[in-house]
Amino acid sequence: MRQRLAALCCCLLVLSAGCVGQLGSTGGPGDTTEPPTTDPGTGTDTTDPDDGASLNGTLAEPTTCDQVWVSYWGTGNTAELWQQGNVHVGWTVPANTSMLFVAFEEGTVLGADHVRFEGGTVTADGAAVPIGDLSGEHDVAVVAVVDTNENGEYDPDVDRPCQNEDGDLVWTDWVRFDFPVGQPADDDGTKTGA
Repeated sequence: MRQRLAALCCCLLVLSAGCVGQLGSTGGPGDTTEPPTTDPGTGTDTTDPDDGASLNGTLAEPTTCDQVWVSYWGTGNTAELWQQGNVHVGWTVPANTSMLFVAFEEGTVLGADHVRFEGGTVTADGAAVPIGDLSGEHDVAVVAVVDTNENGEYDPDVDRPCQNEDGDLVWTDWVRFDFPVGQPADDDGTKTGA
């Protein structure tokens, strides 16, 4: 009984976080629109989809995913799109589905966040996707991927990226981040001057 109550409380907490909002999305499931251009002083900038690298040769055959979406997240403060070692996204995951949100730079996997909730569909804002310790300019995109073998790890030959009912990849699009060079992380994980 305690486990069910704890799971319910956790779900309510996550769902209530969805009231904050997202940057780069109209909020609709499967929306993959480009985020608005940001203030260059914040260390992030959007790139035209044609400017970013192609993921076509990197990803397995896509599968249609109902009720799945991902976008970069923010509260109107574009500096909150990243924290040292992570980018922040909003997402929706259907019930009882093992999902991965995989960060890419060109064809290179930077990291993945594994998500699985029992019971109902869950939406989260500000979820961290690991990208490692980067410095300088990097074009990063996050793709929603079904964890086909449910092992919690990204297996590029097995796990299948999501596409919406129109056949479009469910992803954030490319965003160019300019991570500070040679600055130590503050206590909260952000780099000084971010």
